[in-house]
Amino acid sequence: QEEKDKKELLYVDVKGEVLTPGVYSFEKGRVIDAVNKAGGITEKADTSINNLGKKLVDEMVIIIYSKTEVKKMMRVIEKKKKAIEKCNEITSNNSCITENDITFNENAKKISSGTNKTKSTNNNGSKNTNKSSLKISINNASKKELMTLSGIGESKAKNIIDYRNKNKFNDISEIKNVKGIGDSIFEKIKDNITI
Repeated sequence: QEEKDKKELLYVDVKGEVLTPGVYSFEKGRVIDAVNKAGGITEKADTSINNLGKKLVDEMVIIIYSKTEVKKMMRVIEKKKKAIEKCNEITSNNSCITENDITFNENAKKISSGTNKTKSTNNNGSKNTNKSSLKISINNASKKELMTLSGIGESKAKNIIDYRNKNKFNDISEIKNVKGIGDSIFEKIKDNITI
C-alpha cells in the first residue's frame, strides 16, 4: 500500500521568480499550488504568460519569469508573428509557418488572455473568428486569415486575393462575384467579414 502511495505523488520543479525554488511533491494540484508551496512569487515576477490553473503532472517544470523576461519574450513573439504575416501575404508561398508553429513558450498562445489585451486580436482572433466579434477584412486579410472563414479553403482564399488585387471590395456582398463563392457560403461568412 505504501509503495502505491509513493507512486501517486507528483514531483514538480518550481524555478524562477519564486521565493524558495525547488522540487515539491503533491498528490494532486494546480500550478498555483506549486507556486504557493515554493513561497509565492517575488516582486519581480510576471505570471501573465503562466497558466496558474493548469493541473500538475509528474516531472513538470514550472518557471515563473520576471517582468523583464516576459517583455523580451513578447517582443520575440511579436516579431515572429509579423514575419509570419508578411510571409503569408506572398500568395505564391505555401511554405509559411503559422502561429501554431511558434514554440517559443508553450504559454505563448495564452498571452492574449493575460495582460496583453491590445494585441490579443492578432494573437488568437484569427483562429476563433466565428466565435468572436473580430471581423476579417476581405480587402486586407492574408490568405491564412481568409482560410479561417467557414467554407473558404486555400483556392477560394487565393481567388479572393486575386479578385481584390484587380477590384477593391466596396461592399461585403461583392465577395459573391469571386469564383467559387455563392449565396450559401456568403450566408455562412457574412457576419464574420468586413471591407
